[in-house]
Amino acid sequence: MALARRLLTTLATETRQSPDIQPLRGGDVAVDYRNPNVEGGVMFVVEPNGAGICYYRANGTRNRVRTSDAREILEAGGRYALAKVGIE
Repeated sequence: MALARRLLTTLATETRQSPDIQPLRGGDVAVDYRNPNVEGGVMFVVEPNGAGICYYRANGTRNRVRTSDAREILEAGGRYALAKVGIE
């Protein structure tokens, strides 16, 4: 899970809030950020093959961005998703 570690390292330098990190079935790792002030959050799921998915929900809007590589997940929409739900 080297790609998951790289994603976590990058997120740790860019966010002040600590995520909830959970192993999922099948070897996936979920990195979950929540903001109760806007009833929204962002979840990054890193799959064992290095693919990644970013799910986010804010103010009733839901979206999903899938990338072919977990290292690209922030550029593909992860930073936007964190900003949209107010995670600094």
